[in-house]
Amino acid sequence: MTCVWTPGLGRRSPGVDEAFDGPKPTGVGASGTRRDSPLLSSLVATSTAAGEIVDIYDAAGLPKPTLSELGPDFATRAQNAANPHLAIEALRDLLTEESAAVSQNNLVRQRAFSQKVQELMNRYTNQQLTSAEVIAELIELAKEVAAEGNRGQRFTPPLSSDELSFYDSLATNESALTVQGESVLAQIARELWVISRRDVKTDWTVRDDAPKLAHRRSVAAEAGKIFA
Repeated sequence: MTCVWTPGLGRRSPGVDEAFDGPKPTGVGASGTRRDSPLLSSLVATSTAAGEIVDIYDAAGLPKPTLSELGPDFATRAQNAANPHLAIEALRDLLTEESAAVSQNNLVRQRAFSQKVQELMNRYTNQQLTSAEVIAELIELAKEVAAEGNRGQRFTPPLSSDELSFYDSLATNESALTVQGESVLAQIARELWVISRRDVKTDWTVRDDAPKLAHRRSVAAEAGKIFA
């Protein structure tokens, strides 16, 4: 069976991924005007007839960029592409792939990035954004994804990616963030990460580990207060 291939998501069988078809009734031109544009459905049909696997970047007339290359020049090329909707799909797939890579151990951030991409695509599908606008928004989100790897550096001392996962989980409680503040939550995250590592190799039945167990309970109690 012939499929359309998109980097990061692999092969898609025609009709399997409904979201891949994008806005079905209408599309949005680069100039912001509305026009009928079932581009992806047509692409699938064409590739099926030809017995080929089509790269969506080639179909959009764009090279596959890295996140660092998603600047004004790329935005202009994408907005002026012959098929801007394909450029949008290519950008969405790139963001899906890269955001999953930078947040692979952080469920909170994975969900946040996924939700942001989906919200933008929903607004585009509902004709609340033109193709030029959604391309600009996706590129702005790409900057956030690119900066994700260094986000822990803003803390003193910096948080590792594992510590940042604990911090983000704690910070989902907005009242805790307001009352405790970022620095306190960051310190709790550091201690919870240390405890999680100790849990793997510490025998809590050994008497010499009693002080560690007491510390573990102390930190857990402190974290528990946040959510009380």
